[in-house]
Amino acid sequence: MTPFKLTYSTMFDPPAALHQRFEQALEGLPAVEGQTHPMWIDGREAWAQQSFELRSPIDRTRLLGRFQLGQAEHAQAAVRAAHVASRSWAATPWQERVAIMRRVAEKISDNSLELSAIMVMEVGKSRLEALGEVEETEPHYQLVVDREHGHMDNVELWVEVSESVVSDEVRHLEVLERKIGKELESVLGLSVKIRLVEPKSITRSEGKAKRVVDRRDLGL
Repeated sequence: MTPFKLTYSTMFDPPAALHQRFEQALEGLPAVEGQTHPMWIDGREAWAQQSFELRSPIDRTRLLGRFQLGQAEHAQAAVRAAHVASRSWAATPWQERVAIMRRVAEKISDNSLELSAIMVMEVGKSRLEALGEVEETEPHYQLVVDREHGHMDNVELWVEVSESVVSDEVRHLEVLERKIGKELESVLGLSVKIRLVEPKSITRSEGKAKRVVDRRDLGL
């Protein structure tokens, strides 16, 4: 069966199986609604003196949850924890950081239907809008590994951009490519060629993008 490719045109005519799976995700929401949730600061639960209720704009009788009303001291503690974590993150080898970010992207992709269902109830979006927004949340990229005429391997990072960016002038796109490349090099210590591609041009199979394409043995 040909994998479903999620694009702006196909978003409004998805396969029936996608609707069925989305309905299943919606049916599972009541089991987690109405709970009281802590804040998380420095990997630990944090509780405030006050909390607030969050109800669905679609059905005000549905209490989605109770959340902490954080104060200035909570924000300050979170900033301090972030400063400490940034030092250990910077000292982590780039290979480990890449692996961590891949796991984060995979978690978002694996739970895209559940996240979309939550967004429908929490914000009041239509299911297609919610599915599209979760897809945009996930950092859609693809690492393309190639080899030129028996020489060293080359790695190119394809990054999807928004519709507004695609319509920009070429020089603006070139500036963005250089900016992304510099940011990656500063974090990973690795120079990678960047290619900006159109929105939804990286093929998804059931909403999940393939992260690495090895073209060395494909004759591409």
